[in-house]
Amino acid sequence: MISFDICLVIFFVAILQSIFGVGVLLVGTPLLMLLGYPYFEVLSLTLPTSFVISMSQVSRYYRHINPFLVKRALYFTIPIIPIGMIFAGFLGSMVGIIMGVFLFFTSFNFALKKLLPPNASNTRLSFVLFFMGLIHGTTNLGGDILPSVVNQKCRLKEQKLATTAVIYIMFQVTQIAFILIKKYPVNYSKSGICIIIGFFAYAIIGKKLFQAFKSEGYTHYLRTFIRIVSLLLVAFKVYNLKK
Repeated sequence: MISFDICLVIFFVAILQSIFGVGVLLVGTPLLMLLGYPYFEVLSLTLPTSFVISMSQVSRYYRHINPFLVKRALYFTIPIIPIGMIFAGFLGSMVGIIMGVFLFFTSFNFALKKLLPPNASNTRLSFVLFFMGLIHGTTNLGGDILPSVVNQKCRLKEQKLATTAVIYIMFQVTQIAFILIKKYPVNYSKSGICIIIGFFAYAIIGKKLFQAFKSEGYTHYLRTFIRIVSLLLVAFKVYNLKK
């Protein structure tokens, strides 16, 4: 049977992804690791759920996709994700600490602006996309950088959501293929339940919230929440290492 805490987290982060285009991987991964679940088990739960939500968003807003940004991500981000996942396999418990530190610093706008300043050149953009692929493969948190990249190239919220979702799909397909090829253990029944819960949250609540709310007004609260989660994750993992 699937634990109630997993169901609750998936439901919550699916609503976040409905509004921001990211959430199931970005927030769900550290939250579930904070609850004590191993990294690759968490991936088997969050990746399929995020994939289904992203597909639904793309099917709804595909006319708004930014092809320039999608092509850049395909060239400079996707090939690097498997390399990051190989690193994650060697890092073990250290993944949580790296994840927490990265999340904390990138939750501040000044850090993201240093990484990708306004009106950055295409060369700088390509470097950031490369870095994003490595981070996403290692920690599942490329979604922390992705909104800043998309915001620079997209204006309408529909364009931001569609472009973020289609790049996320490329992330997810790459990661799911890696897990299947490497034959990491996957509990298909738990994954299926997470997909159902996540899609229900998106279809019943998330879509309506996206139409009603301006995501910019909620960014501050999301960032604050991420900082708290990141600090708790680092403290939890350091404590476990010392035991």
